[in-house]
Amino acid sequence: MTSRDRRARLKMIIREATNISRTQRLRFRNCCAEGLGQVFVVTVICCRSGGDPIPGSGRRRAAAHITGQICGRADGHPDDTFVMHAHPRAALSLAVVCPMANEGAKAVAFVDAVLAACAGFRRRVFLAVVDHASSDNTRQLLEEHARFTTDLKVIWAPENRGVVDAYVRGYREALALDPDWILEIDAGFSHQPSDIPVLIAKMEQGYDCVFGSRFCAGGSISDSSRKRYWISWGGTVLTNLLLGTKLHDMTSGFQLFTREALQKIVDRGIESRGPFFQTEMKTYARRMKVTEVPIQYRAASHNVGSKQIKDAFKNLWRLVGMRIAGRV
Repeated sequence: MTSRDRRARLKMIIREATNISRTQRLRFRNCCAEGLGQVFVVTVICCRSGGDPIPGSGRRRAAAHITGQICGRADGHPDDTFVMHAHPRAALSLAVVCPMANEGAKAVAFVDAVLAACAGFRRRVFLAVVDHASSDNTRQLLEEHARFTTDLKVIWAPENRGVVDAYVRGYREALALDPDWILEIDAGFSHQPSDIPVLIAKMEQGYDCVFGSRFCAGGSISDSSRKRYWISWGGTVLTNLLLGTKLHDMTSGFQLFTREALQKIVDRGIESRGPFFQTEMKTYARRMKVTEVPIQYRAASHNVGSKQIKDAFKNLWRLVGMRIAGRV
């Protein structure tokens, strides 16, 4: 087989394995084949079709692990530069973390809507975290639904002492499954499942974290109090000023992580006991490759009173100290 034939064969296998559909193109470099029928790794740089880097991508790299019958060089050197389209979503696995309490019949409808919005992955699982905060039949309804929905796993966490514990338990359960990506979403349709494809499409461009934003262009808040709006907006302005972050929404809880990114954040330890933990997580991610997408938010998911505000200021000053010490 000639060098030209090998390149043509390799490009065909890559296209078949990754279900090409997006117009954005990726320029392949450092193609490394480990021999016939083995796994090979291709390192890519986000580029336009003409070869110029996509704005904001810098030299962001992603690795695609593709199995196929390859006739090519096995010495780690590229035969050529190859061009293809999108991220191979069909080769990825996704875990969804969602604490749920007092949702009633809405719980089942929400699970189904989220799973429908997460179509196209090799494997997906919805992790519903339920604890004593739920006093209705939410747990029973979810467990019954899980009997017929293999993508749903109900996690009973009676040890939880608050909403932060519920999220952290969900993160750890998700990480234990070793998925490629982990999506965090609030129940009750305060976060819209219809926004999930927007986060996924942005993540396919090679980011570590994609944050849903109510305050960037195209985002919105409805059915929520003016007080909650100003707390969220004002908190974002203050934390950006003091912590050096540059996000439009530092308190949103609708976000998508790579497994590696979430593992690093969880390993840092989440100390906040209130809604500020979302800001704490974003602060730990400030040196990662992050971006925002607009989301449509309806109603406030958690109460924000004096206790929560006190917790926010306490942990904000702690993070300021960590920034001064060069730890974030």
